Amino acid sequence: MRDHPPGATDKDSVVTVAAIGLLAYVSADLAHHVAGHGAMCLALGGRIISLSSTYVRCSVRGVPVDLAGPFANLLIGLLTLWVARSKLRLQSAARLLFVLAAAFNLLWLSLQ
Repeated sequence: MRDHPPGATDKDSVVTVAAIGLLAYVSADLAHHVAGHGAMCLALGGRIISLSSTYVRCSVRGVPVDLAGPFANLLIGLLTLWVARSKLRLQSAARLLFVLAAAFNLLWLSLQ
């Protein structure tokens, strides 16, 4: 039984595409919570009390910590979009990863 759509090659397997999609989604989650809120918490001298895929609790509260998550998604989204659109000779799987990472990160930004 084939695990990819008709007309696709073995290089385009559903499992590979699903893994790429999952990695792209996780990049948005990590950018938002860890690189954004978590890093700003630490930069302001705070202590991370709780960190999950949906919430960060920091000993320091305020606008800088709140805005750092969406700002991280903006930076990562623009960076991955630039890489995806660059003239770099990327394999199709790598280009898909960068396109999806840009899409997920910019989606998270727009939902804030």
